[in-house]
Amino acid sequence: AVFELAVLDVGHGQCVVATYGGDTVVVDCGSTRAGSSAVLRSHLKSRNIFEIGVFVLTANVPHHTNGAAAVMEKAERLVISPANGDAALAAGLIDAAEACGTAVTAVSDAVTLRAGAMTVTVVAPPDSRKAHRGACAVLIECGKGSAAVLGDVSDRALLRLAGDARFTGADTVVCARHSAIF
Repeated sequence: AVFELAVLDVGHGQCVVATYGGDTVVVDCGSTRAGSSAVLRSHLKSRNIFEIGVFVLTANVPHHTNGAAAVMEKAERLVISPANGDAALAAGLIDAAEACGTAVTAVSDAVTLRAGAMTVTVVAPPDSRKAHRGACAVLIECGKGSAAVLGDVSDRALLRLAGDARFTGADTVVCARHSAIF
């Protein structure tokens, strides 16, 4: 099996797809423009992927979540930090997940899950600033490699992650605008 990481062009936003064998992890599906769910759907269809094992939303803001509800039925599990960003948006995404039978894991500190042969660790480094409280970083690992997807965690949270060998030792790092200093 090959470990593949695709960073999809959804415009101003983020959508990252990791695959290993027949297992899939998606981190975010959002953009400030319409169409991020269509971009993700097209990518999955072109690779004959019909199921997302773990779907992580790193921040409850439109440029990370705009297309999420439209692809929720493909996900076995949604991981979300309800304390981050827009509370009403988070509640709506949780409702959408539950309506289509997708299990929900709320993260407030850290959680580690399996997506088949991949291990997915989601951390919400502590941050006292309201705008970044609960923002998540994701580490995806398998026998063939690892990727850290830093989302929109703040500079303070990045300093905490810089001391975490799991993240600093990742083979690949995907940075959103706020995390480029990592």
